[in-house]
Amino acid sequence: MNSFWSKVNETTHTPVNAVWLVVAFCSCLDLIGIGSTLTIVAIFNITAPALDISYIAVIIAHRVYEHRVQFIPGPYTMGRWSKPVNAIAVTWVCFISVVLFFPTIKPVTASNMNYAICVAAFIGLFSMAWWYAGARK
Repeated sequence: MNSFWSKVNETTHTPVNAVWLVVAFCSCLDLIGIGSTLTIVAIFNITAPALDISYIAVIIAHRVYEHRVQFIPGPYTMGRWSKPVNAIAVTWVCFISVVLFFPTIKPVTASNMNYAICVAAFIGLFSMAWWYAGARK
């Protein structure tokens, strides 16, 4: 089954089947907006914190594994300032990610609540289950 999605088209040199899978998934995701504006807003509100968290995941992984994996710095490096700047970046992203989950309107009601945290929890639980089910091997 994996070979079907990862097969590269000889003409376009792209994984066309995987691209069509993403198109179908995004189309289904857009259909949620027709049924519930609140749900689709919650899904879209997770994008900024998720993107920010993906950035710090790389920074943290680099710091955790820096003594186990050889790292070859590129032409642009911060040298001795890299660790303090990384610490500031991780702190800021943790702070702003929490802030981005807050509701934008007061008083908070069921109709204006920012449900992005619920979507984030679902993504986290799904990812952990997926990893436990097979990716850890």
